Amino acid sequence: MSPKELQPREKWALVLMAIMLIGFSWYMYSWLSKDSGTRRGTTDLKKIERQRDMFLADLGQYQAIRGPVEETDKNIERTPADYDLDGALIEMANSLGIKIKSVKEQEGAGTDYYTEFYVDVDMKQVHLDELVSLLEKVEAAPAFLRVSRLSVKRRFSDDRTLDVTVRVTAYGGKSEESP
Repeated sequence: MSPKELQPREKWALVLMAIMLIGFSWYMYSWLSKDSGTRRGTTDLKKIERQRDMFLADLGQYQAIRGPVEETDKNIERTPADYDLDGALIEMANSLGIKIKSVKEQEGAGTDYYTEFYVDVDMKQVHLDELVSLLEKVEAAPAFLRVSRLSVKRRFSDDRTLDVTVRVTAYGGKSEESP
């Protein structure tokens, strides 16, 4: 069959099919061309490599702080919920024969994860050996305690003794409050 024998409607259909075939070929060539595919693949690969590097850096930071955080959490769990810090410090000082002038208990800041409270103890005429023994007892206490402030002044009337002000801070876990 020759093109001359075709009806006008059939000729238009052939022309339209040819145009569609050319358009589809051009679209497939541009979509599958090595140049655009390589650029897109390279961009995606670089993005994935950047994400991997960021993940590995974050993982390294997490692993570096995980140990100290777990140790701190265990220490915080050591402090009983009803721990009497001022009573414990008075008992420690009395067992060593240290004279306490005043004791002031106060609530610290704390966070969402732990509670904090501290006691300021003012002691007079303390020997250096007694002070060291008291600090050792604080360190060996069953609760998570820390000496956060220590002020030592030498007495002029008796240079063998000291006036000491110490702040001992206790850290404990947050108790879950009922709504």
